[in-house]
Amino acid sequence: MRNRGWFEVRRRTWAAVVVAGIAGLAAGLYGWKAYQADWARRHPEAARIARYERIFDVAWKTVDEKYYDPKFDHARWRKIRDAYRPLVKAQPFEIALYINVLDNMLRQAGTSHVSVLPPPTPVITSNGGQVATAPRPKNESCLDAPNRSDFGFHFTEVRRRGGSFMLVDAVRRGSSAERLGIAPGDGLQKLATTNSRDGCPHATVILSRGGSSRQVEFDLERGERPAPQARADLPSGVRVLRFDAFDKASVAWLARNLADPPPRGMILDLRSNSGGLVTAQVEISSYFLEPGTNLGRSVARHSTRSSVTRQSSMRYDGPLVVLIGPTSASAAEITAYALRYHHRGRLVGAETAGAVLAARSYPLPGGGFVDVAVADYLTPDGRRLEGVGVKPDLPVAQTLEAVRAGRDLPLEAAERALLEGRWRP
Repeated sequence: MRNRGWFEVRRRTWAAVVVAGIAGLAAGLYGWKAYQADWARRHPEAARIARYERIFDVAWKTVDEKYYDPKFDHARWRKIRDAYRPLVKAQPFEIALYINVLDNMLRQAGTSHVSVLPPPTPVITSNGGQVATAPRPKNESCLDAPNRSDFGFHFTEVRRRGGSFMLVDAVRRGSSAERLGIAPGDGLQKLATTNSRDGCPHATVILSRGGSSRQVEFDLERGERPAPQARADLPSGVRVLRFDAFDKASVAWLARNLADPPPRGMILDLRSNSGGLVTAQVEISSYFLEPGTNLGRSVARHSTRSSVTRQSSMRYDGPLVVLIGPTSASAAEITAYALRYHHRGRLVGAETAGAVLAARSYPLPGGGFVDVAVADYLTPDGRRLEGVGVKPDLPVAQTLEAVRAGRDLPLEAAERALLEGRWRP
């Protein structure tokens, strides 16, 4: 009994010590946070710079530690850090830090899927690295300025081994961009968004075509974002299925729309598809390929994983043509290549983005994120698509004249290939 009483006293004593320690630690942390808050109030400029430097350091370190390639040049990456970190203190807003410093620094990695996503902000930003606030418009016709975000054209980044470039991929019929002659295939050298004198969102665009450059300016317009999936049953008996992301919603949507096969064949439109989930890519590929079909393999820093199709309750074995273009990226490129490699369908359109690295998002202080490439991809025959892209079997380019006439030349070519029985690669 004496021993039991002694142990009980000792247990209670240690418990009291632990509780007191936790309370002291909590009080210390609270006191430290209070001190930091007070210091930030008294030194706002220094606090802003310290916060920005913290965001910069976390972004840089995350890439340094998580980037997939064991041959990654860490010494060069440190030199890049030393070149960009002094620019941090000159940034007036957090969004400027992301655009002018972080985005430009991460582009030096030289591959896709290494980028930053800033936290939500009311600031209007531009691809050209300029920043403009959004005051209340003076012009009553621009009271809907926050909703005016449509340039009238879509652009995308295309990666090749020699670097990357921006390209106009599609132009909306009836838009200011179409009236000013912006055409699919134009190079995009600069895109700046500011506010005009009357407060309307205004765009300045520098384009290149055939070795020459030109600048156009116009007010942004209200535009409706297209649905992420769309089905069109053409009079010829051909069905067109477009989906813009490899996600769970597209997996279910595609299964529903494959349930009643069209009489003359299927066009899978991946021209606006920038990729998505690996699991969704495998499921969707399984709709068109035999179970156990090789889709390629991902190569991470310390591991390699093969990908194969699965047994699926939905299978479409009919004629198939796949539309691809510069915006087709990542999982869209992988799927298109696999369908052609296994002689399942012909590819029509233009070369894809060449951006197939697998990425993971990591949080940054303040609510932003940094995406880091964590694995490369090799095709079923061992080829690397990063910086190369996928070439179509039948190259067909959309033109400005076709846009103005309401025609889709690649789609028309895909339909003809099906109707004429030329859908096998």
